[in-house]
Amino acid sequence: MPSQKTPNCRKESPPALQGLNQLRFLAAVLVFSQHSLSSSHADDWIDIAGIRIGRIGTAIFFLLSGFLSATTTRKPLTWLKDRLVLLFPSYWLVTIAGFLMAAVTATKSFDGWQVLSQLAGTGYFTHGDHIVNIATWFISPLLLLYAAVTTIRLTSVRIVAPLMIVGLLAVTLADPPDGATIHCHAVTFFMAFAAASAGPRFRTGAVAAMAASLLLLTAFQPEFRYGALASLLLLPALKVQRTVRFCNLFSGIAYEWFLVHGLCLAIVSHFTESPVLILAVGAVLSVVSAICLKSVVRRIFVLGRRPLKQAVINEAATPGCRIAYYGAASDGGAENRYRPADPAIAHGNFAMSETLPTRQVVELSS
Repeated sequence: MPSQKTPNCRKESPPALQGLNQLRFLAAVLVFSQHSLSSSHADDWIDIAGIRIGRIGTAIFFLLSGFLSATTTRKPLTWLKDRLVLLFPSYWLVTIAGFLMAAVTATKSFDGWQVLSQLAGTGYFTHGDHIVNIATWFISPLLLLYAAVTTIRLTSVRIVAPLMIVGLLAVTLADPPDGATIHCHAVTFFMAFAAASAGPRFRTGAVAAMAASLLLLTAFQPEFRYGALASLLLLPALKVQRTVRFCNLFSGIAYEWFLVHGLCLAIVSHFTESPVLILAVGAVLSVVSAICLKSVVRRIFVLGRRPLKQAVINEAATPGCRIAYYGAASDGGAENRYRPADPAIAHGNFAMSETLPTRQVVELSS
């Protein structure tokens, strides 16, 4: 049947929160800058007016993770299963590589218990800063936060989420500044989750209230300043609709990049102490390694199958015009196969890895 074209039909996808991809890229730049400077023993450069640039990036990461965890339309347990499937294969390969490097270079001692704990994702809780490939420390708290989000969604977001935030605040405010960092990130995560749960209409106001609250809390716990800065950066990002292709491409390998960049910097710093060389060579090597890791994981765990393409109907399109978005089923996780209820969200819900899928927009016959 011939296509019935409607003059008002737009051959493009609905606007998406492109600013989140750009904010994610900024987080990676800040984290990488601090780690590369530390690798070259230039730690004096990583503080700006007493604020560590890498911790701003880490706060952005936890904020985006919490924010995007509230955008999924999948059932809680299905969502958690998809998160684990996304997280663990790449993490296992990088962790095994890290232990092999540590064994060959004798740079860090470890035993069988540490190997098992890190492979299970609990290494930071059991071994702290002694874990191999310290840049992957975030996996442990992230798994715990995802489990907590699943529990909240299985019960009541309106009741349990505020109770979780209040409980964490009580613990965090009692912590000394040096020990409060991870709790502050957790508070930022849940506050972002609550803000996104408010829905598209109230989201900007909720994020503004979140930023104001964190700024106020900074007077009592200085570590909250990183979450406050991340929240202030999220406000303009929510309004950005302009696509920055490089940021979108990076978002597709961002999780893998976060896993491998620490090992890449360790390799480069073994041959030079020049901050410029470590930064430049480490950046190239980490991006190439992330691309290779993503490719290897797909081949091993997807058994080399070509991704299936699947059309998804957007019923929210202009009346009289139905739009199909074609995207690889395995490209960026299960979230990319289904349009979420909020047409402004097309990123999936993992702050470091999922991105807008490449889509071919076509008109369907009515």
